[in-house]
Amino acid sequence: MAAKKANDKGAKKKAPPKKDTRFKKGHKQGGRPKGSQNRVTKEVREMTRALVDDPEYQETLRNRLLTGDLPAGMETMIWYYAFGKPKDRVELTGADDGPVRISSEDLRGALDERICKLRGDDDES
Repeated sequence: MAAKKANDKGAKKKAPPKKDTRFKKGHKQGGRPKGSQNRVTKEVREMTRALVDDPEYQETLRNRLLTGDLPAGMETMIWYYAFGKPKDRVELTGADDGPVRISSEDLRGALDERICKLRGDDDES
């Protein structure tokens, strides 16, 4: 019994294991870092910028614009790949250029009308 007590004095209690937070929901496990471009996007951007900056291309672009032989969609895509698409902005204003105001009752009524229309209901109740 004396030997048992001697062992108890020197023994330390183990701390509870720490929780592993690496596998927590929403925690990225690997791959490309958040916000970084993938390699292909970067390569396409570099290629299209070189194309757009080329003086020979600029001359043929000018000629195609003047003659009306320019396929608009393709040219637009090249510029978007080279320099990015500008953000579309829509600004809504209410009376006297103030904020748009709508009551919750008006909003609910408008939503109910849309839902009835989508369902194909003939009567509006």
